[in-house]
Amino acid sequence: MTASQPLMRFIALTLVLAACASPQPKTTTPTSQPVSILTPTVSATTVKPAATLTTAPPSPAAGPAKIQYTVRPGDTLLGIALQHHISMASIQLANDLGESDLLRAGQTLAIPTSPQWDGELPYWIVHTVQRGETVSGIAQAFGLMASDILRVNAMADPGQIRPGQSIVIPLDSLQVAAVPPTPTPKPAPTRKPTPTTAAPRVLTSPLASSLPRPPTPTTTVPTPVPIAIPSDIAAWPGTVVTLINQKRAAHGLPPYSIAPELMRAAQAHASDCTKRGWCGHIGSDGADTRTREIRAGYNPTAWGENWVQAFDPAKAVDWWYNETPPNDPHRKNLLHTRYTQVGVGIIPAGNGYYFIADFGSR
Repeated sequence: MTASQPLMRFIALTLVLAACASPQPKTTTPTSQPVSILTPTVSATTVKPAATLTTAPPSPAAGPAKIQYTVRPGDTLLGIALQHHISMASIQLANDLGESDLLRAGQTLAIPTSPQWDGELPYWIVHTVQRGETVSGIAQAFGLMASDILRVNAMADPGQIRPGQSIVIPLDSLQVAAVPPTPTPKPAPTRKPTPTTAAPRVLTSPLASSLPRPPTPTTTVPTPVPIAIPSDIAAWPGTVVTLINQKRAAHGLPPYSIAPELMRAAQAHASDCTKRGWCGHIGSDGADTRTREIRAGYNPTAWGENWVQAFDPAKAVDWWYNETPPNDPHRKNLLHTRYTQVGVGIIPAGNGYYFIADFGSR
């Protein structure tokens, strides 16, 4: 090796190292590459989930709103239903009353603020299904079509009903509401009917006896079908009961409750009076007050009756109430301490209307 060889190798190695240390050519990012891939846009970084994804699902639709109502002396279930433009059934269901219409002063009720069914009327009631009952049988007893009951109660199958179930009966008048769901012929006296002759029309006659009577013989008498109350006075029976209970409250007496059987008996007698053209406490077939109440399904331990021919409920009740003691049999019936229930029947009667009030306890 010559002296110049190491020098030459050093120079070659220096050149190689210099070449390795020299800068590399620069590369540029293609302009066709989407900017959003490299740097998120403002809109992409500020997007938030939609409200429906961050909030709870809406709750199921609630029923009609309710208000609290405190029962006052003289109030009736029908009167409260009429006042709030809803049915008796809606109040019964909202307060777990079953088919009862009994109220007490001071009781707090939940009152729906709007109808719950299409075409709801104040006279709709709750019926508690008894063992052996069918939809068709219940409908027949109340003078309805089975389809009416199925529609209102949203039942597709008539076989859905079961004993103890509460179903709504869509009645269109108080008179019809008085028909018992399972009518059964009731015993009546075997004595021959008392002949009746036409008599001058009078305003009223004495109250029926409330003294105990012997057991009724077993002869059966068919139950008459009352004439329906005209729609223009359909609310009057409830008004009469309210007015009577107001008189009782003024004397510190508990209110009478409405007995459907007594409503039926009173309306049947009113119909009978208008058919024959005059009224009294004895029916055209000789039946007295007690007999007519028994026929309607009411077995009284005490009974009584008021009737009057008047132009409106207020005049009828005032006529009974404004009698002068001791000759005040009708006033006594209004303020009786032995009766607990009442039923009212009303029918057009020439110049005015016949008002019949049947009282009883059992």
